[in-house]
Amino acid sequence: MTRINDNKSEAEFDQNLAEIVSTPKYMATFVLLIPIYIIVFAVFYNPTFGLGADALRVWDEASSMTIPLLASISLLVLLLSRGGLFVMSRRARLTDLHYLVWQVAEWALISLFASLYISLYFHIPYFRAVPTASLYSIMVLVFPYVLLWMSAKHCQQRHALTRLTEQLEELQRGMPRSDERIVSFVDERGNEKIAIGSDSIIYIESAGNYVDIVYESGDKVDRYCLRNTLKSIEATCTQNGLVRCHRSYLVNLRKVKMLRHESDGVYAVLHVHSLADIPVSKTYAAEVARLYSQIEM
Repeated sequence: MTRINDNKSEAEFDQNLAEIVSTPKYMATFVLLIPIYIIVFAVFYNPTFGLGADALRVWDEASSMTIPLLASISLLVLLLSRGGLFVMSRRARLTDLHYLVWQVAEWALISLFASLYISLYFHIPYFRAVPTASLYSIMVLVFPYVLLWMSAKHCQQRHALTRLTEQLEELQRGMPRSDERIVSFVDERGNEKIAIGSDSIIYIESAGNYVDIVYESGDKVDRYCLRNTLKSIEATCTQNGLVRCHRSYLVNLRKVKMLRHESDGVYAVLHVHSLADIPVSKTYAAEVARLYSQIEM
């Protein structure tokens, strides 16, 4: 089986909700949505903050000013909170628990500042306003918080599905076809080190007591350094479609684009442009040309 190298980090595959909601897109959506939702909620539902009909009358008289001010308080707290969350997310990997604690602290700050405004506006003790303001904050904020969390969850699942699809496609590209022969390479002691589909091998180059096996792995070109000699593995390779073209090279002619004649000899030009041309010595030139012409036909 051909080796598959996955350079994607596990952290990217396991992207959690905290990382998703810390992106600029979700930050901006959250900061803008909450104040707008507070305004809409207050317009359709006149809260008395537990102070009775007199407070409702006062609220109706001044709601055009009070509603925007409460929304502005929320906007300011969210700007500071989400800004801090963004900075923290760039310095450390956040977990879902970190984000949950941050949200609770964010809600608490909004409640405390809203309580301060209500106590000043209605001329009541601050700590008397805190419980009621906190309760209303929960009632108002629970829906948009849950909605955005569900949106982030959907994004996380879509991200995971995309990554799984990419990995599956890469595995399918790297796996040999059902009609493809598998070439098993052994080292000088006879131990099997790697097995590669014959159609994936591009060429094999001798390097002293080692050979470099150059092969395709998905969309990439990979190399495997095997402790053995080219002479020792030549019989196995020629049985699986590779051709000796030089004392230091075996080449897969199906990976050759053309044979180029130069003043200093013949070269096999490979389909993979990033790889250098393979020299074809005079000893093997006629046989290589004959076999290559058969493949062309």
